[in-house]
Amino acid sequence: MARYRQGDVRQATSEYKILECSITAERGIKERDLINFIGEVSVYESLFKPYITVNITLIDDLGLLNEEIQFQGTEKVKLKIMGSDEEQVPNEFELELRAVSIVKQTKINNKTTGFTINCISSHAYRDALVKISRSYYDQLEDIVENVLDDYLDVKVEKKDDYWPNEPSVQGPVKLIVPYISPLDTANWLMERATGLYGGPMFCWASVWDQKKHQGTVRFGHFPTMIKQIMSKTRPDAVTFKGSKPQNAKYSFVQSQSAVNQGSTYKANKATISAYKSDNVENSLQMINQGVTGSQVSNLDPYANQRMIRHHDLNQLLEAMGGAGTMNTVYDDGDKLTVQGETKKPSEFDARFVNTITSYGTYGYAAGYHDVVDPSMLLNKMRKGTIISALYRNAMDVVVSGYQFTHEELSCGDPIYVLWHSTKIEDDPSLEGAIEERRTGHYLVLDLRRDYLSNGKHEVVATIAKIFDDEEGSP
Repeated sequence: MARYRQGDVRQATSEYKILECSITAERGIKERDLINFIGEVSVYESLFKPYITVNITLIDDLGLLNEEIQFQGTEKVKLKIMGSDEEQVPNEFELELRAVSIVKQTKINNKTTGFTINCISSHAYRDALVKISRSYYDQLEDIVENVLDDYLDVKVEKKDDYWPNEPSVQGPVKLIVPYISPLDTANWLMERATGLYGGPMFCWASVWDQKKHQGTVRFGHFPTMIKQIMSKTRPDAVTFKGSKPQNAKYSFVQSQSAVNQGSTYKANKATISAYKSDNVENSLQMINQGVTGSQVSNLDPYANQRMIRHHDLNQLLEAMGGAGTMNTVYDDGDKLTVQGETKKPSEFDARFVNTITSYGTYGYAAGYHDVVDPSMLLNKMRKGTIISALYRNAMDVVVSGYQFTHEELSCGDPIYVLWHSTKIEDDPSLEGAIEERRTGHYLVLDLRRDYLSNGKHEVVATIAKIFDDEEGSP
């Protein structure tokens, strides 16, 4: 693979522009421009990670990494990328990273070596050097915000589309952080924080939030995040009434005719070019995990109180937003007969979850695990249930990076996906028919932004269906 130079064909026709990519080190290595050495760049985000990772492939025929820089995995990397579009102002993001390792090193010829270096958000690199052991008394999410600010200088974004006005239902909690890092603390506390019906709360990083010299994370509450789906994605769905998606911002389409409609970046901006789904539709696994139905109990020896509740996935989905919410993860028409009883799977206790807490540990203050209100007992089970349900039918889709750049889409955002029926090839009269089970509103869980050596910008996104198309076929 030849090393690319600024001004070459790729730069002239590229769907993106790398404005800056440089590397430096405290050991006396001055800032070195890497743009002319770049082959490809992949940027990773996840709804479950409060940091960003990046893989940069470099084509080195000057001995840059091994001889000049003498790469050791402690270097600082700056990366700035913007979308390329002649019709509107393109969006851009800037990341300050720390190099971690050389993922792969390949000898191309006598003079040229290919390197893929792995980088991580600067605050995630510093996180490994900090361990916290101190007590807090506050809302779980407020403790997380204070920890990130105090120890990592990381700012928290609480945007209306993701975060409600109400605090987590656990209320003020007394706890001691047990010698773990700030990011581990954030994950630990957000694991416990829920809304009224057990809706998970998330803490994650998006490239669009990062500020120069300061990392930023988003807070999100699952019910609030899925409410934005209707307001943002539904208006775009009408763009699929014809055979070609047009003017869509949060909507995508999968069909052979759509893939072949044009070869330009913008023409295929709403087209799913490929998809993959592995190990899905596993209802038995959900039953074995207790996600579908289980008994949850808690014993408090201090108050000599025992609480027992039944966890029912069907009831949880109803409470979260009605029958249309995530209805592909549970078949409410299925019934099983066990020991003479015929019931739905969610009405059985496939697992027994038992916990012991002592309310008096911190006097009258509730601890991390404490549950005083029996109605809140199930929240310990519900968060894991929703996450399992999200991944039950998750799939990876490959789309143009156009909309993910110009609409600043990221993890935690909603999209609408229309799936054309595969029967079209056998019966031309079905042209325009859709596959109703998969068509609907999805949430982006994970994504990879690929800036390829041929100038293409693609996104590989892991998405999970949340709602059907509430108005039927477009």
